[in-house]
Amino acid sequence: MKLRDDAKKEAKLSGLESDFAVYRKLRNRVVSEVRKAKTCFYREKLDSCSGNPKQTWNTINSLLGRRHTVSPACVLTNEKLLSKPRDIAEHFAGFYEDKVTTLRSSMDQANDVPVYPGHTQRLRIGLTEQFTFQTVSGKDVHKVLSRLPDGKAPGKDDLDNKLLKMSAGAVAEPIAYIINLSFKTAKFPTRWKHAKVVPIPKDTSKPLSGTNSRPVSLLPACGKVCEILASEQIVSYLSQSGLQSEAQHAYRKYHDEWLHSMDNGMMTAVVLLDYSAAFDLVDHGRLLNKLSSCGFSEETVGWVQSYLSN
Repeated sequence: MKLRDDAKKEAKLSGLESDFAVYRKLRNRVVSEVRKAKTCFYREKLDSCSGNPKQTWNTINSLLGRRHTVSPACVLTNEKLLSKPRDIAEHFAGFYEDKVTTLRSSMDQANDVPVYPGHTQRLRIGLTEQFTFQTVSGKDVHKVLSRLPDGKAPGKDDLDNKLLKMSAGAVAEPIAYIINLSFKTAKFPTRWKHAKVVPIPKDTSKPLSGTNSRPVSLLPACGKVCEILASEQIVSYLSQSGLQSEAQHAYRKYHDEWLHSMDNGMMTAVVLLDYSAAFDLVDHGRLLNKLSSCGFSEETVGWVQSYLSN
């Protein structure tokens, strides 16, 4: 490496192509030697775990830089100190469930509608086609896998984005098969619904508690791939059918009209509202009825219903 660095300095000083050629040759040699050393290191690490699956996976996780989520050692609630992991988990689970239940009970249910498929009202006026999921290919899955961000914590299956991206060439087709089977049978894979819920503190200067935390659900990466592919088809249909309001700006690409107004030097006022547990409070019956009225096929609505169910 010292020879490489010296050659680089000399090439920069002289500016001669011959000196740069010497530098590039030494640089490539260093890169090659480093790769060989890494390969030898990884092989020795894995060989030392031969016959011990648990140690093998621990070594792989260590080499990939995976970190296990550290659970809080103790939580103070109602003047009671919880130290057992199970008690802490049950405390947070109960708090989050009670929060949603309380919010739902406070909502006005006077205009509630029957759960799908009891509601018969339809709003298909002007719709010329019915939406149903199209078959996805291994290439589609591979494309989504390549876009997954690195460094995200894995779900309960411990398959993180980095590992799936590295093995995309081998797993894209099997994942596509499962997704297509899911669309065809109108059933979202149960295991892809299982999540690790991690309480993240809102204010790190205060003790972790139910009120001073927000739940983050770590879902399986394969389930996220399925969600992305389903979402792309749904959004495309809604956009092409003119079913999205022009006044809707959230969760839409290239539709920030107020940002365009600001870019054009116009005075722009924006009111942002934050609903507590907004997604948890979506009425599933109304949502399914709305999808049906927007031309979604019975199979597609059934798939969404399966996705939303526990």
